[in-house]
Amino acid sequence: MIALTRHGMKCIESSEEKGRFDRKKAKDLGYGPNESPLFRLFKAFRRTSPHSKTAGAYGRILIVKDNARAVEMVNAFHDGNPDYQDDSKWWELVEAADRELLYGAGGRATGGKEPSSGGDGQLPPGLLGGATSGGDAPDPDLAKPPEPEKPAAPERREAPLLSRRYQHGGTSMKWNVIAYEVDAKDPDLAGDAPWAMIMGDVTTKTHHFLFNPAHKTFESITMTPRDALLAHLAYMTADQTRNSSQEPDFARLFADFRDAYGEETALDLKALPNSATSVLVDVARCLVSVCPEEERTSLYNDLGVDEQTAVMRALAAKKIKPSEATVNGSFLLSGPLEIVRIAVEKRPDLCFDGKLWDSPYADLDYGDPQITDEARAGVLSRYLALIDDAVWLSKQDSGDLASNSRSEVIRAVMSLELLGSGLIAKRSRLRREQWPRGRPWDFCHSAWRRASSLSSVRT
Repeated sequence: MIALTRHGMKCIESSEEKGRFDRKKAKDLGYGPNESPLFRLFKAFRRTSPHSKTAGAYGRILIVKDNARAVEMVNAFHDGNPDYQDDSKWWELVEAADRELLYGAGGRATGGKEPSSGGDGQLPPGLLGGATSGGDAPDPDLAKPPEPEKPAAPERREAPLLSRRYQHGGTSMKWNVIAYEVDAKDPDLAGDAPWAMIMGDVTTKTHHFLFNPAHKTFESITMTPRDALLAHLAYMTADQTRNSSQEPDFARLFADFRDAYGEETALDLKALPNSATSVLVDVARCLVSVCPEEERTSLYNDLGVDEQTAVMRALAAKKIKPSEATVNGSFLLSGPLEIVRIAVEKRPDLCFDGKLWDSPYADLDYGDPQITDEARAGVLSRYLALIDDAVWLSKQDSGDLASNSRSEVIRAVMSLELLGSGLIAKRSRLRREQWPRGRPWDFCHSAWRRASSLSSVRT
């Protein structure tokens, strides 16, 4: 299978076939959907990059967020590490990635299991001969005072996306870290500190990284718990190598950790346009899925003449029959991305109140028709602005983005994040219903083996 894949990759490298495997290039060249066996094999052995920003995207394709972490877990599985012989660790990362898309990086659910407290530790009276014969009461002077109750363990929730082994290549320093979300009252947080690093298990040299996601330090688009963790690891590495022949450089160490483990927040100017296109296609797909079949024809009929002409031109370039696409609504997936914005604007009843996004729209009622209409218009305009930013981002190339200001690019990325993270995919809801939390999965071995080949295939 691997040999066949490598042979297929050679075919992909050819000038004639490369356009058929590159979606964007195939679209520009006018190719239709590629359903060849070789392309199916190619999709099976390639990581979907960029990822969809829809909550549930990682659960649908059963992959973890970080490819390097996936390879690390593969090695742990083959090395016989008992913690990685089932799929629990893998699925924790999948759920954590989807939870981050749904609630955001600082989102957290309430609750959590607390260790059950035992009794007061006292033995029954007379069990050790403390009671006198004849049923007399024990001497109160001989009774032991009750032991003070142990304080309840602080509520902590593990953050699987941050929990792993970190290694600095230049110094070969390794750090085993388990990250936990805590509140401001955690006893191991000094004062009003946003985070702390403590030794959790001395025998395995495992550190516990505790962070308060509600702290004002993390109320920023440039400072995340991951940044705090990497900065603290750079500090610890500098401290451990201080006695070496060369004075450690904190800035260089921090940059090394960011290069190795900060890919999530990096601005990849080459991948951003494809990410925007992927999110807009997800919006179009979900919009079609929630629209009743008898109403899907109206999605096309509600367009203006110019918009219908643009759709027909796009369908003709891709050799798609308009008689089917305009009836079942699939033209939204193949037409210009601006058509998605028009569809959302004309059919807000299909987009809000938990259908595509959770924001209330039809449920808004302030007792006055004018006030209610103004409130609904505000909700719609906010999401249309997000779509405008996504459309703008999808039409840029890496050169255009490099010439734009960093603030403008960050704004578009934040709009893309807000648009995608709040999207409720109907397939994701059905999947969560079919596979409730705690149900065992049997995908880990094949998924890990697939992950081990990602690095060679992606290159």
